Amino acid sequence: MIIDMHSHILPGLDDGAEDWDEFSAMAAIAVSEGITHMVCTPHFISYEEEFSPDSYKLLLDEARINLASRGINLKLISGCEVFFTSDLELCLQERKIITLNDSGRYLLVEFSRLDVPASTKDVFFSLKLKGITPIIAHPERNIVFAQRPELLKELIEHGALCQLNTGSLTGMFGEYTKGAAEYLLKSQMIHILGSDAHSSGGRAPKFQKALHLIEKLVGPKMLTEITGDNPLKILNGEEVEPYPVKLSMKRKSFFIEKIIKKITIKLPVSFR
Repeated sequence: MIIDMHSHILPGLDDGAEDWDEFSAMAAIAVSEGITHMVCTPHFISYEEEFSPDSYKLLLDEARINLASRGINLKLISGCEVFFTSDLELCLQERKIITLNDSGRYLLVEFSRLDVPASTKDVFFSLKLKGITPIIAHPERNIVFAQRPELLKELIEHGALCQLNTGSLTGMFGEYTKGAAEYLLKSQMIHILGSDAHSSGGRAPKFQKALHLIEKLVGPKMLTEITGDNPLKILNGEEVEPYPVKLSMKRKSFFIEKIIKKITIKLPVSFR
């Protein structure tokens, strides 16, 4: 079993699949990559009224029928990728967003690539009090976490989980992001994987190359956990017990030093 926890495969919802042909092509690629389950996570931004849970669920049902008619054996699961804002709790209360597998337990949260807001810890704490675990989408692509991985460690130790993009590990987003992905894996800060697929072309749902790299980096046991065991627990609404984070004393390695030379980010007050 391989579960892709982050994808934009449903057509016409965001910047993912444009139509049903593209949807089918992406699904076929996913199956060829060994993916058995795919969580459909279109973007949700609270100040944009483009995402409707009711319309989403109708489209998801249609997508399942489409796959069955084509004989494509891929299980589609509900969810969305929520852009971080301080009103996440309100959006949940108003049922504007969908937790992973609609379980009410886990929420996939995306940050800007250049920012981690000062309110993050407080918002995440409020979510945890309500029994909802935030899962940080592709932290390896966030420049703040790259410069200060101890900040990500702090969020994990307060109950957050992290999802790695397979494309980050294979170099799709450049050497800096690849280095960050490798570092986070070795530091035991990654708990699930997602293709973050947007198309059947450059952003296709590819997994196999990344799986081989992960096995070399952290071994088969952790590979099994982040591709099957942890995702299954999340979709079933069960507790995930992450490994203790092990930050390397040499964290200012190639990728971090190069990034710092390129750009300096003013960190949020609460994270200094």
